[in-house]
Amino acid sequence: FLDNDGSPENRAETASVLGDLVNDQPESLVKLVLNSQPSQYIRLAPVLKNLGTSGQSALESTYSKALATEQEPLDVRVESRRRKGAAAIALLEFRQTGPLMAVLSAIEDPDLTHQAEYRLSQLNAHSEILFDLLPSADTVLRASLLRCLTGMKYGDIPEPLRNSITDEAKQLFVSDKDTGVHSAAEWLLRSWGQKDQIAELLKQESVPHQYTPDKDWYVNADGQSMAVFRNVGTVRTGSPEGEEDRDRDEVQVLRTVNRDFAISTKEITMEELTRRYPNYRHADTLVNPTRDCPAVAMTWYMAAEYCYYLSLEEDIPEDQMCYTYDPNGFPVIAADYLHRTGYRLPTEAE
Repeated sequence: FLDNDGSPENRAETASVLGDLVNDQPESLVKLVLNSQPSQYIRLAPVLKNLGTSGQSALESTYSKALATEQEPLDVRVESRRRKGAAAIALLEFRQTGPLMAVLSAIEDPDLTHQAEYRLSQLNAHSEILFDLLPSADTVLRASLLRCLTGMKYGDIPEPLRNSITDEAKQLFVSDKDTGVHSAAEWLLRSWGQKDQIAELLKQESVPHQYTPDKDWYVNADGQSMAVFRNVGTVRTGSPEGEEDRDRDEVQVLRTVNRDFAISTKEITMEELTRRYPNYRHADTLVNPTRDCPAVAMTWYMAAEYCYYLSLEEDIPEDQMCYTYDPNGFPVIAADYLHRTGYRLPTEAE
């Protein structure tokens, strides 16, 4: 059942056998459901649903367990959030949406939200419920629902529902105030083969091309979506001890950001970079299979110069340029660059 090297078919058959063995044992069946892979979940979910109230109660009990605290080991914290998220998803079998909505809206615990989003996408389940929740969802939940739908297999969603979701994503992409919703809608459209539609959508009159108070994003002169951050305050940088691949210099510290700023919602792509540098020698590197992949192998000087060009394109005054040129023609940082309005590279805290 837990053999990651086994074929999906064999693991699914094992799930069916185990489900038959424990079809009258709610707690045991819930453990199987929460640890199941997509091919196994399809077999086990109906068995759990057939238990009725006892199955639902066992799931609710698991969902209600307290999450592991920061004092506990990282793997324990991750597992407790994975299980809570999985329980919230399984409760959808009983048409309970409240637990999932709470998990996907947990802005104070992004790891919990991530675990639920990832599992829901992998299971490819309940796309119709997620879509039905969109109209009444608040900003945070709306973005999370879109991310869940994005990760699902496009071809497995019924065509009428697929079209409805796509139309809703297009509408949210241009009209929603929130950067997170705007970006999630774009990700869905790109992932679902609607990339060519994005350029057309950005031509609509409702799309802002400079900062406006009624939206937390705008599109700059180069066609890049910029997320606006206001009144940031204090943020924590670095990585927690015990995190996989953590470097020694990633000590967690609190930093204060005392300025408003806008930052691109995506990394600069190879296509965008080569518009400035058509002869860029790394343009066809194998790590960039498509031109909309992030630009790679560029120097700091190239990045600073790219920012300088963007500032010129938008007629930023010279005294607001974040980079100037030294006598040798190399970009240098202006002394007060953090408080200028031109384009620049972000700080670590930003």
